[in-house]
Amino acid sequence: KTMLGVGAMIVLLLVFFLLFLLFMPIPLNLSIKYLDDFYEIKFYKINLLSSDGGIIKKFIKDDTVKKYDTSHNIKEEVEEKAQEKIRGTKFSMILLFKNLSNNRYKPYFKVNSNIDFSVNDAAGTAILYGLLNSLNPIIFKILSTFFKIKNFDNKFNPIFKDKYIINISIMCILTINIAKIIYMLFLIKKSSIPIRGGAH
Repeated sequence: KTMLGVGAMIVLLLVFFLLFLLFMPIPLNLSIKYLDDFYEIKFYKINLLSSDGGIIKKFIKDDTVKKYDTSHNIKEEVEEKAQEKIRGTKFSMILLFKNLSNNRYKPYFKVNSNIDFSVNDAAGTAILYGLLNSLNPIIFKILSTFFKIKNFDNKFNPIFKDKYIINISIMCILTINIAKIIYMLFLIKKSSIPIRGGAH
């Protein structure tokens, strides 16, 4: 009986631990910068892509120098079989938009951005400033379709100088958990519709 009690306790602790992992909020931090022809995209402190390097650029470079090997034909067969399975369905962006917008378990999203700009003309810069500010409600509406917005601070800063300037700094934090990721993947999968006359 003691062994059974210990076993049940261990199983219970494992269940609680798995549930904790499933619903534990995970903050994902992404920053984007563009300044004087230098660009940089970082995930936390990791350089994903920048004008002087980054993981993605290295991966693309390494991938282009790889040669086809003997497994190429096998890869083609696997891809062809995968295509056979999905020929009977078609991905619908409209259905995806509907499913994600009606999602009751949207991840939380925060964004802080500063965009400095000049179009080499004071009057043109002032007009553009007004137009860009009018976009903020639209941007907020689009983001709130897919996320629960915790903070939205998007600033357009006009610089009245006789030259072209564009400096961008964006900091995003997406808070999500594994359960929400699974549910969103399910919604994406639901966004495929059958094609008449397709494969069965």
